[in-house]
Amino acid sequence: MPPAPRDEPTTGAGTGERVHAAGSAAAAAASSESRLKVLLQSAPVGIFMLVDRVFVEVNDRLCELTGYPRESLLGQSTRLVFTCEAEFLRIGQEVYATLAREGSTELEFRLRRRDGQVIDTLLTCAAVDRTDLSQGVVSTLRDVTDIRQTEERLRQAARVFESTSEGVIITDAQACILAVNQAFTRITGYAESEVLGQTPRVLRSGRHDQGFYAQLWQSLSASGQWQGEIWNRRKNLEIFPEWLTISAVADHTDRTTHYVAVFSDISQLKRSQERLDFLAHHDALTRLPNRVLLQDRLAHAIRRARRDAGRLALLFVDLDGFKAVNDTLGHGVGDRVLEVVAERLGERLRAADTLARHGGDEFLILLDGETDAIGAAIAADACLSVLAETIPIDSHAIHISASIGIALHPADGADAETLLQSADLAMYRAKERGRGQYQFHAPEMTAAIHEQHALETALRGALARDELRVHYQPQVVLTDGRLCGIEALARWTHPELGSIAPARFIPIAERIGLVSEIGDWVLAQACAQLAAWRAAGLAIPTIAVNVSIQQLERATLLPAVRRVLEETGIAPGDLELEVTESVIMGDNPRVITALSDLRALGVRLVVDDFGTGSSALGRLNRVPIDRLKVHGSFVRELGRGPRDKAIIRAIIGLGRDLGLEVMALGVEREVQSNVLRAVDCRYAQGYLFGPPLDAESLGMHLLHWPIATR
Repeated sequence: MPPAPRDEPTTGAGTGERVHAAGSAAAAAASSESRLKVLLQSAPVGIFMLVDRVFVEVNDRLCELTGYPRESLLGQSTRLVFTCEAEFLRIGQEVYATLAREGSTELEFRLRRRDGQVIDTLLTCAAVDRTDLSQGVVSTLRDVTDIRQTEERLRQAARVFESTSEGVIITDAQACILAVNQAFTRITGYAESEVLGQTPRVLRSGRHDQGFYAQLWQSLSASGQWQGEIWNRRKNLEIFPEWLTISAVADHTDRTTHYVAVFSDISQLKRSQERLDFLAHHDALTRLPNRVLLQDRLAHAIRRARRDAGRLALLFVDLDGFKAVNDTLGHGVGDRVLEVVAERLGERLRAADTLARHGGDEFLILLDGETDAIGAAIAADACLSVLAETIPIDSHAIHISASIGIALHPADGADAETLLQSADLAMYRAKERGRGQYQFHAPEMTAAIHEQHALETALRGALARDELRVHYQPQVVLTDGRLCGIEALARWTHPELGSIAPARFIPIAERIGLVSEIGDWVLAQACAQLAAWRAAGLAIPTIAVNVSIQQLERATLLPAVRRVLEETGIAPGDLELEVTESVIMGDNPRVITALSDLRALGVRLVVDDFGTGSSALGRLNRVPIDRLKVHGSFVRELGRGPRDKAIIRAIIGLGRDLGLEVMALGVEREVQSNVLRAVDCRYAQGYLFGPPLDAESLGMHLLHWPIATR
């Protein structure tokens, strides 16, 4: 051993002290190292040391974060926990550059665990010697995934809070406002700074009493939520309706700490609801009460009249000649006429009365408040008077009148439906008596209602009971009386009601939807009879059958005609289908298409009862008509004056100019036949030449009847 220094004692006691001191230092170092290891391993963050980007020391928490055991990390490159090589290189360069410059750094990166899961981490690095990074880098790693997710949720909540269209208010437990969103400002007009620290009472409208708010808070305390409609006031003092939801926010002890109120301005919704309610009970054109509202008011008036032994009247107003306005001047002008009519009628009524639009050109007037027959008549006269005045629309001076039916309560009906029906029937009676007048509901009209119902019931089973028959009336050439065709006419004989005229049961069949069934049956019967007559040697040129608008509107008529023609062997040109003038003049595209298809098949088309309509004659060109049948009312007056002859001559001239045949209906006297021949009318039909007969009876006459050739 080398000699001891001179200044050191060489006694044995000095040597022992040095040995003891050295032992104490080693023990202290060992104890410190032990404590450091415990601290390192128990730290809540990952701790590790790198030398040249290689793990040389790691704690347990780092193993938990990465999912790798200690032995799998030590000696491994840090690229093991990076999501990709590029990220490993980028962050490594960034960290070592900062360490060389500053000695420490902190950054976030996404760590890839052993199981492939990627987590957000916060990395803190410190160089052992920033001048020599090869000495190593000590780092800590913290999992901040939950923190970042929470922050993102908060950011999303903030975005929703500010971008939602509903107003939001957040208050503390004492209802002091802590925050509001932009929608709150837009809806109420208050800026956030103006309401912070205040309570939502600043918005109170004054429309709700204390009981309303007491119930609100009671519900909020009991269930933690209240929802409903409330009226509030904007900053500009405008009161508006809102739909409000208030929710209580509780902490982990279930103690309410905040309230969140979400509301939307429902002013527009309220206006839409009011508009829909108005349209449901009012006519969109005239803005008058509609039939639904009128019936409700009528029922209410009847209950009041019954309770107070009072009286009331119902007027059913139907405009005369309104169809002509629509057809000649257009529906736009027609609508404006209806608006003027509604305005004029309304001006003549009392405040207690109700004017309603029943539909089309029909109006209803409820005269409430002790109205007797005299009062109803005065009101009807006033309506007729005001409607008689010219209605100026653009350059047109329009003249219309009205037919009014009057029903009185309780004499003509104890309930709303009966009273309305009575007024309707009285209106039709006014039309039958010449229009432009009013008629009361007479006692016999009630019997007519019952009879109508009885006819409906009986007609529903008439075909099944074999009560319907087809009669046939001859059509002749006026110049020589030869037979040119036969018209098939439906007849109904009831075992108890007797013979019922077509004018009575055909409208009923149309109303209850039986006219198509009856029409198809008549078509089949008529074509079969024509085939039978021809088989018997009678060369009858044509058979004519009436068809209704309901048949034309259905797609079954054309197939039915084809089927009947095929079954009977009749050529399409031997069948004539007769339609009324109103069908031709209407604007129903399905009807026009059906007529065109029938004409394309080869069937001849005839306009029946021509001359009674009031539509533009140019519409006759829309379908290929073959013949016009002049209404019997014009023929009936022939021989009594020159004006009637002129009308017939004009109709015949119109038909000739349009290339159409013309047949006169209702010829009963010889003088009528003579006038028709004089004005060059070629064809005729009427009792003068033969009444409608059953097939067997007419067949006997046909044996000796000269027949015209086609």
